[in-house]
This record gives sequence, structure tokens and C-alpha cells, in this order.
Amino acid sequence: SGKNRIRPEQFQAVTIPLPPLPEQQRIVKRIEDLSVKLAEARAFRRSADTESGQLLNSVIHQIFSGGGARGWLQKTLGDYVLDDCYGTSEKTTDDQTGIPILRMGNIQEGRLDFRDLKYLPIAASNRDKFLLRKGDILVNRTNSAELVGKCAVFEADGEYGFASYLIRLRLNTERAVPGLVSYYINSPMGRDYMFRERKQMTGQANVNATKLKALPITLPPSLDEQRQISARLDALRTRVDSLQSRQTDIAVELDALLPAVLDKAFKGEL
Repeated sequence: SGKNRIRPEQFQAVTIPLPPLPEQQRIVKRIEDLSVKLAEARAFRRSADTESGQLLNSVIHQIFSGGGARGWLQKTLGDYVLDDCYGTSEKTTDDQTGIPILRMGNIQEGRLDFRDLKYLPIAASNRDKFLLRKGDILVNRTNSAELVGKCAVFEADGEYGFASYLIRLRLNTERAVPGLVSYYINSPMGRDYMFRERKQMTGQANVNATKLKALPITLPPSLDEQRQISARLDALRTRVDSLQSRQTDIAVELDALLPAVLDKAFKGEL
């Protein structure tokens, strides 16, 4: 039926080079000791990866939680929004003659991922509505309960549209810095609000524009201070990205270590 198989006699005929029993026992003990150390290294790597991922959220929480005591303005997100819009519900395709359309899967870890794009011709009458401008915030309005409300700032060159599961927020940039607002929406405080206010549907959660704009947010009254904080968080996120990239490299190296040890063992080099 198209499946490959090996017969028992073929398997039993395989030649396995083995040293005398005492040497086998020494090698097995050596492999077991290395395996324990490898498991410890993997656990340490996972812990370091988790801690680096939590660092940014911890700093964001620290910054915003003390804002009220420093005279920051306590308002709602809607106080800073000039315009909000749901994305297009027209069916997208792979035809690249159309406008690239950002979907909920293109929002990853607070950034826009421009891979795996779909396309759609946008009529002239809808271009002002569905074409993005730099500084627009895209918010995922429908997803799992844990992911609904995730967002990212659009800063790309060229023409892009957005799909119906996203809400586009256009801020008054004379009062709020989009990057800092995006950090807040993605912060534990913003995530907690989205989780509480979501509307649960079959297998999905939803937050509408009205609920989104009711999000309480505390921002510095000074745009210069907002920009400085946003730049500090950008720099911290870059460092965290570098740490997590290194952790990924280490994971690959650890995964390759045990096969290398076994290879040496059967070559008599261990």
C-alpha cells in the first residue's frame, strides 16, 4: 500500500560493533552522565529563554503602573483615537497584482511579519478606508482568548491593506506616540483588559472597537517623554531579541550534541 517496511531477518542481520562488556558498561555510564548534564543544560536554556521573554513585560508594567503618581494623564484609548476602521472582508488571493493584505497571522510578538501575504485589488473608492498609513495600529479583534487584542504599529513603505479580523486605529499623533500605545496594549495590563472584556464565541474570542477604545491608559502629557520611553523600550526589545536568538542557536547545538556523542561512542572515541 505504498509503505516501506523491513523484515525481521533483515534487521537481525545488522552487524553492531561492540567492545567487551566492561568497556560497554563504561561507555553507557559515560553516556548517561553526559545525558544528565545535557538535560540540565536544556532546562537552564528554557529558563533563560522564559526570563528574557518576561523581561520586557516586567519593564513595561513598571513604567506604566507608576505613571499616575508622576502626573501622567489617566484617560481611555479612545481619547487618543482620531479614526478606527474594520478591515476588508473581501476574499484575498495569491495574485500579486493586487494590494498586499495584512491578516491576524501577520501580527507576531508586537510586530508585523510581512511573510505569507495575500492580495486584493482595492477600489479607488475604498483606498482611504483600507490603505494603511505609517503610525496606524492594527489590533487583532478575533482570535483565541489569549491572543485577541494583540497589536502592532504599521511603519512599512508601500501600499498595504488589512483584513476584516483586524481593527485599524489612527491616533492623534500630537497627543500620543503610536509605538508607546502599542506597547501598552500588548502589556500585561492591556492583555488583562482584553481578556476580561472579550466576547467568547465558538472556539474564538472577539473584542469590538467600542470595547477597545474603552481601554484605560495612562500616558505622559509630554510627547517628548513618550518618545523617549518608546525608544528605551525599542532598545530593550532589540536586546531581548538578540538573547532569544542566541538561545535558539544554543538549543540547536544541544540537540546535536547527543547524536555526536553516540557517534563517537560507536567509533570507539568516547
